[in-house]
Amino acid sequence: MIPHAPSRKILIVEDDEATANLVSLFSLRNGFSPVIHETLLSAGNANLEGLSALLLDLDLPDGDGLDFLCQARNRCPNLPCFILTAHDKASAAVTALKAGATDYFTKPFEPEKVFASIREAVAAAADRPPAMSPVAGEWSTDVMKQVYAAAHAAAVTKPPVLVVGEQGTGKKTLGHFIHLRGPRADHPFVVVDASASEPEQLNLELFGGGDIIPGRRPFHKNGKSGMANGGTLLIQNVECLPAITQKKLLELLVPGGSPDSDFRLICTSTLPPAELLVSGRLRKDLFYRIAASPIHLPPLRDLGDDLNIICKRLLTDICVLHRLRWPTFTRKAREFMLDHSWPGNLDEFRSALEHAVMRNTTGLIGPEDFPAHLKAEPPKINTGGGMVGHSSINDLERASLVSALAACNGNRRRAAKRLGVSLRTIYNMIARHNLKSDETSGTDSDKASAA
Repeated sequence: MIPHAPSRKILIVEDDEATANLVSLFSLRNGFSPVIHETLLSAGNANLEGLSALLLDLDLPDGDGLDFLCQARNRCPNLPCFILTAHDKASAAVTALKAGATDYFTKPFEPEKVFASIREAVAAAADRPPAMSPVAGEWSTDVMKQVYAAAHAAAVTKPPVLVVGEQGTGKKTLGHFIHLRGPRADHPFVVVDASASEPEQLNLELFGGGDIIPGRRPFHKNGKSGMANGGTLLIQNVECLPAITQKKLLELLVPGGSPDSDFRLICTSTLPPAELLVSGRLRKDLFYRIAASPIHLPPLRDLGDDLNIICKRLLTDICVLHRLRWPTFTRKAREFMLDHSWPGNLDEFRSALEHAVMRNTTGLIGPEDFPAHLKAEPPKINTGGGMVGHSSINDLERASLVSALAACNGNRRRAAKRLGVSLRTIYNMIARHNLKSDETSGTDSDKASAA
């Protein structure tokens, strides 16, 4: 029996009429209301909010479906997305799954099997809270509490936001967190990477207009600034915007600048605000408009025990993507992750976790499961810089101890490793220098290990 007036909507992007009709029929049989688009250009205008699922053909006449898939995942991270294609290649499937697809089906396909997977994913998505980063109260370090307190404050205001941090620190994720916490959460979240296109192409991508250039992906008539109307436009690597694009963007930010571009602007940069200003990479008037209250994201090496929160969230994505069971980490593996500085930040950390999970067959992960190039780093002793030659050995030792404890968020075991001494020596140094408790806050497990 076909349900009447299904409340769940499924967006079907498919140019083959017979396939579209078949999928539409099975959508109705499974309680979904189908919304069909034959091209990416028309689908780009579709409202993704309120959808229960997306079923997308990769081989469409006006572009690559993977671009649309990435856009859909950016705008609606919890939306189950399914690929339907004639390409029966493992590489194509892996690419689609890495881009965020929930499942991948090749033509000819079994409709019952496809919709069994869709029903399961939709039910799971309904039980899952909106995808976002941890709130301020979930972090243990002051630096991350301050980051998310600032993000909460920015979410309920209207001015543009600048998020700065090293490459791979999760700036786009924080931008999406701000979007989801604000009054525009039910509207599009559109992302543009200013470093990924030539100036002419970037202008077309952001502002639209003109004819479709052969061999290049088509854009909304008003560009992504128009697609973000009512929602949020996030520009990654804002320092890479060419001068003409900065001028046009500034015009849109002026109240009443464009009735079709009412968006909240969030920008990210790997450059500190002061360097953005003095380097001349941004117009001063644009800088002052977006950088009034910048949010600084710390690198992973400064997260301390908050790295565990990041680890859990990355592991969830990895295990879901590869359909693996959640692993257990040995104590030495956990210490290894905390002690490594992760210069590549989230990209390096995720890659290392994925390597460890994929190669392990026992479910118990140790340091040996991580990539071989991740070497134990030499102790990083901060001797106080200019203090050398002007202070006693006793002062230098105290400064090194305080610096190591601060860098390790009070974890005495990791401070001992950082300084290249035993844990018992750390406790002896703390007693000898009569450090206060707020300078040495550690864990009970540290004390037990030193006993």
